[in-house]
Amino acid sequence: MLLKETEFSYAVGRIRKLEDWLLNSDILTRMADAHDFESAFTILNETTYAKHMTKLKEAFDFEDLIRLELLITKNLIEYLAPDNKILRSFWLKFDIINAKALLKAKFLGLEEAALINYGTIDAYKLKNYIFEGIDEIPKELRFAISKTVLKFEKASDPQIIDNIMDKFYYSHTKNIAEENKISFLIYIIMSAIDLVNLKTFIRAKESKKDKENFKHFILPGGKIKEIQLFEAYDRGVDDIVAKFKYTPYLQILSSGIEYYGKNKSFSLLEKLMDDYIIEYIKSAKRISFGIEPLIAFQIAKETETRNLRAILICKKNNLKEELIKERLRIPYV
Repeated sequence: MLLKETEFSYAVGRIRKLEDWLLNSDILTRMADAHDFESAFTILNETTYAKHMTKLKEAFDFEDLIRLELLITKNLIEYLAPDNKILRSFWLKFDIINAKALLKAKFLGLEEAALINYGTIDAYKLKNYIFEGIDEIPKELRFAISKTVLKFEKASDPQIIDNIMDKFYYSHTKNIAEENKISFLIYIIMSAIDLVNLKTFIRAKESKKDKENFKHFILPGGKIKEIQLFEAYDRGVDDIVAKFKYTPYLQILSSGIEYYGKNKSFSLLEKLMDDYIIEYIKSAKRISFGIEPLIAFQIAKETETRNLRAILICKKNNLKEELIKERLRIPYV
């Protein structure tokens, strides 16, 4: 059943008011320029994050602060659009992050990572399912986990865990967007798929992974088609820029791959792709009715918390202001 735009008229009005409280460039710059970690953290008392300060178990616990803000955002979205599959798909990504961490802990003997408890299901219910086979979880997620376990037991390649869970998440989310004809969301998902595939391409080339093996790790459904990636595999990493110059990612690839070649890090590529998505979703500000402003707000809030985490971690480690600013995504406002 397709959505009616007028279903979200009240929700959009609420979101418009909340957008005024998103952290803008001035606040982020002041935090980055602050003398030390405590000074940067204190600036948040001027923002919507101030309402959480008295709830922190430990002073200056920015991870708990971010958790509280994301929980409030999730609860608000669920209140404004109850049981909406499209919006819930954004929180599914946190279930996927948890599932990846738990599967790696189980099969690779790693220390269990801290679980994120603002997905669509309780994180500890997911843990009980993966480790003990107990507790009910959604059928689709159960199938993806079972498939991942079977594939990993055959190949013992940790990348399989990420790959199969990513395939499930992006396929599931894109199908929901297509069923409801939400072109705004379809574009976002396709861009996210392209970023994962480009990183997989570069890693595979660097590690000299067999071409046929690489083919199995490509995620379907991006703007860059699977066959294009496969055919480009015989070229050098630098040639990928020329190969995909007619995609929207020319400047992103050119800068991101150059940075990777020097630093063996995807940080710039990921930042530029995130900036590309933020610039795209700003079009939702012109939409008065429809689900798009709610989607944009969720992405904007997640990007905001990533910027906060980046600033405060860097401040704790005494990084220079210039290095901090280089890592920041552009804000939505």
